[in-house]
Amino acid sequence: MCLRGFHRVDPLAEGSISDFTLWFGFLPIGWTVRHSNVDSEHGFTDTQVCGPMKRWVHTHTFSDAGGGLSCITEHIEYEHFTGTRGLLSRLLFTPMSLRLTFCYRRFVTRRLLEKRGADAIDRGEKHV
Repeated sequence: MCLRGFHRVDPLAEGSISDFTLWFGFLPIGWTVRHSNVDSEHGFTDTQVCGPMKRWVHTHTFSDAGGGLSCITEHIEYEHFTGTRGLLSRLLFTPMSLRLTFCYRRFVTRRLLEKRGADAIDRGEKHV
């Protein structure tokens, strides 16, 4: 799975929208989510407005990990459509594929944050 197309990304706020395309090889899957319960210190929730699932609620919870670090815990509640409409989502969004997707996302996020930290040091910036 690869996220290739962001069509709309509002600044994160209550009711903001993100509209994007997930690519599974050659197969594009459109997805639109609305953000709620937005709290810069504690997290936020994105809920599918339009997409491949009957229901998708993804909560991001932030907590202090000590040493100036944050821990992000993600919780997903989802439901497939029944019948043939849900066949594609059942094939693409298995518990294992979701686990692999979020492991990959965690890896990429960590690398970006490490690079950002190295870039800040190169520019002589100080993070407190």
